Amino acid sequence: MVVPKNSNPTLGRGLVQVYAVRADSLADAAGGNDKIWVGGEKIKSDIKPPTLQMYLNNESFVEGSQVEDSPLFIAKLTDENGLNTLQNMTLTLNDTFSVVVNDYFLADKDSYQHGTLRYLFSKLPQGEYTLKLKVADTYNNWIEGTLKFRIGNQVRLISRVVAYPNPFMEQTQLQVELLNEGEDIEIEARIFDLNGRILHTSNQTYYNSDKLIEVLTWNGTNHYHQILPAGIYVYKLLVRSVTRQHLQVVGGKLIKPK
Repeated sequence: MVVPKNSNPTLGRGLVQVYAVRADSLADAAGGNDKIWVGGEKIKSDIKPPTLQMYLNNESFVEGSQVEDSPLFIAKLTDENGLNTLQNMTLTLNDTFSVVVNDYFLADKDSYQHGTLRYLFSKLPQGEYTLKLKVADTYNNWIEGTLKFRIGNQVRLISRVVAYPNPFMEQTQLQVELLNEGEDIEIEARIFDLNGRILHTSNQTYYNSDKLIEVLTWNGTNHYHQILPAGIYVYKLLVRSVTRQHLQVVGGKLIKPK
């Protein structure tokens, strides 16, 4: 990795700490080393800012198109020397609402050069919107990306969502009941924690669909198959009619008691 430019260059003794959790979350380990010397001036120059790709909900999003009122913002970030998380990554909506989104950035596995930022908006009113994301690399080269979209009326495709059991102890199942059977339906399911961090995703297309569809069974784990603690989680279903090219988004809560 490359240490950010705005770090203190004074030579001194540093501390490296490591923490690990077993896949089943039943054991952990920690360690560190304070005999490592760090500091000094950079020997390499970099004037090229990061590259940035921005979407809503998925990579098929088209600039300026209509989405549901609670879209998921996704940004793919790349820089040869890494992203600077000591600087604020700022997401701004219509130049009126700004939020620091460093906590929503996740580096790709085994990489300091690539990562993804995900931020979930909630219940935006109808209208035209402009999103701006500003980030820097480790040499403090800044880039600002812009994304336009609109919120409009939704077409109803489903009559209800069933989460059973809910609350749940070991696992829960999500089902949707369609208004019309026999359509080609694509359903993307996402589960988040209350901070908007995505924990689980699935995507499947149902051809000539039945009226009742079993979307997923979730066992209360994250992407790394780690068991999540008791609490309240949020699901979001993006239901698309491939036949009619309509989209409906629904969501709700899943409760895992102590």
